[in-house]
Amino acid sequence: VALVSILIAMEADINKVRQEVYEKNTIGRIAGLKAVLNNLQLKAEGLIAYTYLPYEIIDQYELKSGDIENYVDYPRSVDKSEIAILFKEFSKDEIRVSVRTKSYIDANKLADVFKGGGHKRASGFRVRRSLNEAMEYVLARVEEGLKKDEWIN
Repeated sequence: VALVSILIAMEADINKVRQEVYEKNTIGRIAGLKAVLNNLQLKAEGLIAYTYLPYEIIDQYELKSGDIENYVDYPRSVDKSEIAILFKEFSKDEIRVSVRTKSYIDANKLADVFKGGGHKRASGFRVRRSLNEAMEYVLARVEEGLKKDEWIN
């Protein structure tokens, strides 16, 4: 609210600002989001929400990390989820994994298991496997750790 007041005081074109912030997506970003939403799945009675973005979509639309960094927010927004995971296949056999948590799981501790890091609510790591193998490996380990309360804050 304070920022809007400043912009109005500076006689900024609020409609133009809104368009630049909220209505500037490339067709590639939208295609990536479509894939992420279509691929969204749940595990562990909904405590884990995950999705993936395959190489073909990333390559076809020339997506960069910055284009898709917020896609992990969609599995995180699932009501029962505590752990949100986004698998990104920027190159074959090396998967970038983004992890977000909501309240009681420490994302940094979870990522450390895979030699990654970050902070309590957001972390990441890489897995050198095919996309399907990486997802199976990571999800099995995350489910196991969740059952054992390994990453409680």
